[in-house]
Amino acid sequence: MQSVLVDASVVAIAHDVNLSIFRPPWLVKSRIFTEKELQGEIVVTPAFVQVPTDNFQLMVFPDRIQMAIRLNCPDAADCIQRVMGGVVSTLPHTPYTAAGLNFKYLAAPESADAFAPWNRALLSSSFADEVAPPDDGGARFGSYVSFDTLGLRLKLDIKPTKAPDAAVKMCKSWRPGQDLVSLGFNFHADVTQAKEPADELIGVLGKWTDALALSEKIAGQITD
Repeated sequence: MQSVLVDASVVAIAHDVNLSIFRPPWLVKSRIFTEKELQGEIVVTPAFVQVPTDNFQLMVFPDRIQMAIRLNCPDAADCIQRVMGGVVSTLPHTPYTAAGLNFKYLAAPESADAFAPWNRALLSSSFADEVAPPDDGGARFGSYVSFDTLGLRLKLDIKPTKAPDAAVKMCKSWRPGQDLVSLGFNFHADVTQAKEPADELIGVLGKWTDALALSEKIAGQITD
């Protein structure tokens, strides 16, 4: 069995984010970005701001701030603390309401022909077996799991999908359109307003490494 990490991101949910402040001079002056990082095609509009770099991409919307981590980023935890942590520390009075650490994996058995029985054995339930005939090789199954861990709420959504071209490049044994299982991990925390919301949010960001390790472990258990 094989599982591949295909997406990773951090999201801070907020109200009325001030997009006008997210300009290159401010980002550098606040030590959130280095001048070298600001060499890409920066997009600044009234609706959103997009700042891409070789290791990550920052996007800011009126209702959220998110950071997509490129899979080849050598020091993701440090980048998250510097960029997302820097934004939160510099703008502590923004009304943050929640934060999330997100990871997406794709998984499949070694043989594409083995997907149907593997998917049924892994994710079917007694109810699903009743409504999906056992001889239906086209039947597909998924699952949803939610529990507390690492001081966060982990929401794990598992569902069948098709292999996109990008996934084929990551795993040479897969082919476009092949049946896969998508594992979407969301480590969520609501940010209370009783304390300093920025401090709570920075605490969530500090759990990136542990959350990544746990998502890798669970993805590995699914494909064992």
